Amino acid sequence: MSTLSPRPPRPRRPSHRRGFEIAIICALTLEADAIEALFDHHWDDDGPPFDKEPGDPNAYSTGVIGRFNVVLAYMPGMGKVNAATVASNCGKSFPGIKLALVV
Repeated sequence: MSTLSPRPPRPRRPSHRRGFEIAIICALTLEADAIEALFDHHWDDDGPPFDKEPGDPNAYSTGVIGRFNVVLAYMPGMGKVNAATVASNCGKSFPGIKLALVV
């Protein structure tokens, strides 16, 4: 007989953008929708969205996957230049990022 593991406790909503350690960067809406479906909770539903650095054109969604606070960054299009620009701005707006995944 199998037993289900208890869900890890949900982290608290970060008080600052510094509280996010994982970024997932998606070029296509289809990819971003799939990642967003993995969110166990959306912080954007609990209050105003987190701000970003002045001049950062990126669009973000924030939430929880497992026990991790995650920021999802939407790329304006495919390509290395777009990925590098989005990653750079994401790192400035969310300075606590330790792991960034480009999907």
